[in-house]
Amino acid sequence: MKKSLLLFAGMFISISIFMASVSFAQTGSYSANVIYGNQLDFPIEGLQADLYDSDGVFIETDFTDANGFFTFDGLRIGEVYTAKFSYDEELNNVDLEDAYRLLLHLLEIDQLEGIQLLAADVDATSTVDFTDFMYILIDFYVNEFEFPAGDWVLPDWQFEMTTGKLSGGPAHVNRVGDLTDETPDKALDNIQLDYNDLISFTSPELVIPIYFNESIVTNGVGLVLAYNEELIDVIDIESPIEDLEYNIKDGVIRMGWTSFKDSYEFNSDEAIVNIHIKENVGLSDGQIEKFDILEGTHILNKSGKKYTYLNFSSSEFKLSESVSNNYETAYPNPCQDAFTLSINDISNNTADVQIYNSIGQLVKNETLTQNGQELQINTQDLENGIYIYLIKIQSKLIKGHISVQN
Repeated sequence: MKKSLLLFAGMFISISIFMASVSFAQTGSYSANVIYGNQLDFPIEGLQADLYDSDGVFIETDFTDANGFFTFDGLRIGEVYTAKFSYDEELNNVDLEDAYRLLLHLLEIDQLEGIQLLAADVDATSTVDFTDFMYILIDFYVNEFEFPAGDWVLPDWQFEMTTGKLSGGPAHVNRVGDLTDETPDKALDNIQLDYNDLISFTSPELVIPIYFNESIVTNGVGLVLAYNEELIDVIDIESPIEDLEYNIKDGVIRMGWTSFKDSYEFNSDEAIVNIHIKENVGLSDGQIEKFDILEGTHILNKSGKKYTYLNFSSSEFKLSESVSNNYETAYPNPCQDAFTLSINDISNNTADVQIYNSIGQLVKNETLTQNGQELQINTQDLENGIYIYLIKIQSKLIKGHISVQN
C-alpha cells in the first residue's frame, strides 16, 4: 500500500513538472529592430508597431526604443504574427540626388532593389517609371507637392514564434522618394552666398545674377532662394540650363534640374541664373534688399553626388527713393495712439490704409472713411518704430513715414 502511494505521488510530481514545462514552452517574448533603409547604424526610434495574430486580430502596440527595437511578450509558440508599422516623423532627405539615382535606374545604368525600389514608386502605381522621376524632380523638389504614395514605405514584418527564435530583424523602413544610401538627414551646412556689389533701380526692371565663386561642372542644380515679396516681384528667371524648372511662391524661389547625358560647366563669370525683378514703387524708399540662400540648395557633380561645399555670389540691390511730392503732412509725428493726415480736395471717401514696418512687412491693413478733410489712423496695436504708410483714396496715392512711440 505504501509503495502504491509513493508511486502515485511520484507520477503526480512528474506530471506536474511536465505540465509546467509544457506551459512554460507555449509562450515567449519576441524582439526585432527596425532600421532606415539598409543602414544598420541608423535605427528608427519612436516607430509604432501594431501586432496582429494569424487571423488578423489586433493584439497590442509597442514603440521602438533608441536602438530601434520593439518587443512583444506572451506570444504563443508556433503562432505566426504580423507587425504593422506607422511613423509620422519628417525627414529632409529627398532631393535631386534621388532623382538622379532613379534616372540611372530607368536608363538601366544602375539598378535599384529592395527597399529603395519600393521607395521609388512615389506615385503608388506599383510601377517605377519616368513619371516617378518627374514627381521627385518637379512636383516634390521644385513645387513642394506631397507624393501620392505618402511619406513612408513601411513593409509589414511577419514572423513565426519558435522556442529557439526570440529575436529577429532588422526590419527595413524608408522615406518615400529616398533612393540613396546616405544618412537620411541630407541638410547641407556648407553653403555660402557672398554679395559683391550694390545695384540701384534706374529702370522699372532689374536683373540680379547668381554665380558660382569657382569653376563647377554639374549634372544637377538645385537652388532655393528667399526674397522680400512685399517690396519686389520676381517676373522672370533666365538660365543657360535649358530644362531648368522653377517655382515662385510666398517669397521663395525653388529651381531644379538634373540630367545624366547633359553636363553644364560654369565659371565665376557666367551666371547660373539671372533673376528679373520689379520693385513695389508704392513702398520703395531706398531700402537695400538681396536674395538669401536657403536649406535645400545643392549642386550635383558629374557622378550625381552633391558637392560638399558651395560658394555662390550675387548682388544686393537698392530700391528707388521716395518721391517727395507724394507725401502729406502726418501729425503728431512721433505719435502715440494715432496720427492724422490732412487731405485737401477730397472728402467723404473711403481710404485703403496699409502700414509697413522698416523691412517691408505689412503690419496693418484696413479701410477707413475719411472725416471731412482729415483721416485718423490708429496705431495702438503697433510696436515702437518707424513705419511707412500707404493710403489710396480714389486715384490718389499718399505715402509717408510715421514714428510710433507708445
